[in-house]
Amino acid sequence: MNLPVALTALAEKINAEHAVAEEHARTAVRHAIRCGELLTEAKTQVAHGQWLPWLEANFVGSDRTASAYMRLAANRQHVADLSSVREALEHLSEPKRTVVTFDEWCAMYERMENAIKEAHEHDEVQEALDAGRITKNEAMVLYAKIMNDTGMEKNLIAIRLKVTRWLGQLIKETGAT
Repeated sequence: MNLPVALTALAEKINAEHAVAEEHARTAVRHAIRCGELLTEAKTQVAHGQWLPWLEANFVGSDRTASAYMRLAANRQHVADLSSVREALEHLSEPKRTVVTFDEWCAMYERMENAIKEAHEHDEVQEALDAGRITKNEAMVLYAKIMNDTGMEKNLIAIRLKVTRWLGQLIKETGAT
């Protein structure tokens, strides 16, 4: 598509300003980290209990901003390449905990219990097969019955992976550690 010369020149200016804006955001992170390094150095030189009064008298930003800059400096290796100070601070923030209702938790627990039961049933069939108590044909019939009863995948590995995923999801969703 051929644009008029004025529009082409305008597009070039727009893109140039966009590039400058992005570079300023990146340099803002570098400046925030450097400010945090200097604040950390100052804090080591201020007498015990005098940090906040010194900060109030000597820093034009808030104590919260100073704390944020110091966190960025302490974690520079993790945030130096991020595109904005906000993104860098969000990167360092605690993960948000998902609130799970009682009914949701019960449903997750039931899914997990069912998956464990299915995996256990598969293990019992495998143990009987390994011990020679049943034949391969009998094991296949039992596996098919378990699958039909549960509607789960026919692959034991897939069932174990599902149990692992459900446990991981449960831990993630409940914030358990």
